Amino acid sequence: MFKKSLVVLIVFLLILFADQRDRTEVHDPIKHYLEKANICLTGDHDSIPDYVKKAYNAAFQTEDDSIISEAVYAIGVFYLQIGFVDSAEVYLNLALEWATGLNDSTLLGKTKNQMARIFWHRSDNIKAKETYEEAIAIHEKQKNYVELGKAYTNLANLYTRWGDYNQAVNLFMQALESYVETDFIEGVAWLNFSMGILYKRVGEYEQALDYVKNALNTYEKISFKTLDSTGIRICYHQLGDLYTHYLDSLELGLKYQLKALRLAEKTQLQVSIADGLAGVGQTYYKMGNLDLAEEYLLRSYNYRVQENMKSGTASNMKFLGLIEKENGNFAKAEDYYKRGYRIAQEINYNHIINDINKAFSELYEKQGKFELSLKYLQRYLALKDSILNTETTNKVASANLKYEIEKKIRENDLLTQQNKIQQLQIEQVRLMRNFLLILVILALLAIGFTVFLYFKQKQIKTLHGLIPICAKCKRIRNDEGYYEKLELYISQHTDADFSHGLCPDCLKELEPELYHIMKKEGSI
Repeated sequence: MFKKSLVVLIVFLLILFADQRDRTEVHDPIKHYLEKANICLTGDHDSIPDYVKKAYNAAFQTEDDSIISEAVYAIGVFYLQIGFVDSAEVYLNLALEWATGLNDSTLLGKTKNQMARIFWHRSDNIKAKETYEEAIAIHEKQKNYVELGKAYTNLANLYTRWGDYNQAVNLFMQALESYVETDFIEGVAWLNFSMGILYKRVGEYEQALDYVKNALNTYEKISFKTLDSTGIRICYHQLGDLYTHYLDSLELGLKYQLKALRLAEKTQLQVSIADGLAGVGQTYYKMGNLDLAEEYLLRSYNYRVQENMKSGTASNMKFLGLIEKENGNFAKAEDYYKRGYRIAQEINYNHIINDINKAFSELYEKQGKFELSLKYLQRYLALKDSILNTETTNKVASANLKYEIEKKIRENDLLTQQNKIQQLQIEQVRLMRNFLLILVILALLAIGFTVFLYFKQKQIKTLHGLIPICAKCKRIRNDEGYYEKLELYISQHTDADFSHGLCPDCLKELEPELYHIMKKEGSI
């Protein structure tokens, strides 16, 4: 009986856990298919469109417009996250149409925020800015603070790219207020990372390092819960860049760049892999290992060409040209510089343009082409003055704003992110502890029940059935055929003990005087 009960209990627990595991698949097939598509990123890329199509069809089968619109948006975001920008644009445009038709302002704002990322990816910065501003206006009206914070942060990063650090800081502070309003820890982590980028741009490298490390610390704790390593990867890449190019710690730089590359390769995202390969290649160049530098930079370049990525390609061209110059291949170096120069001009990336101006000047000087060398040196110095004037202005602004930033952060209690994370960890520990406690209680109950049944069955077995007893002397015949006293037999087969005495009738017969005395005293 006990074994049967135990089996029933185990089966019940297995069914409970299985039901919990499959609930997502039963009640949210769209999410299920997108998760399947995400798994295919690790190898079976050909199956991704099939799973996305299943998610799309599952949404339409519901005949619920709100579910369909959210599903189309989710598919667009999925494609954008894995670097399939053209496919992302198709679905996000559909999401815009659905949001407009349903008058769903929340979805409209979220979709515009994602569409701006596409414009950014294509280096259409003006269009990206306009779209972010449209998203901000919608989210402000809806008081959707999480999405509002994201839009503010992304727009601030755009201003950082342009070198308008004052405006970037103002937007970062508005983002912080939005994140604190809703305790959005991931947003605060992204804000820390973005502030690190800003400080790197204005030359405050130690401050940049602190912000990126703070972001990494938070992303590592978030990843413990979500298993998403994206935040960790971008922090590794940025730490590698800081140590390699600005803090002269090449070994640390290589360590973090390799970590970032390994995480990128796990995602199978070509954009991320290209960035990771470029980071490793640049670090090897700084270390003087030109063969490995060229290998990684060429691999990065091939990924960027496949994805039509311009922002990193110019930098790749510059470093590949530097390698060819070191190897004495001047014509090839010149070709790389020209291609990088054109791309940098297209995206208005002045820092790369001027790096290539300097590289051209040095290349032509080495070849004895002094007129060309002077021409590019003059270009370099003119643009350098312009950049330095801008950077000097921004550094002064940065110094003045530094106190304001830290004051704002204290006012908004940025450190609440740590408390929130600790609460999440405590909750996880509590759930695990309760689960183990339940298992221990069940085990103890099972053991106790087993022991109880054992002794109960033993007792019943010992005393059940007919017991042969002498009709005169009342002795009992034992299993060996011998007769023994009643009290001895029961003592041997149970936990009972005997104490001897006389009943009133026997006392009257054997000790009449004592009987009368005790009766008179009321003892019997």
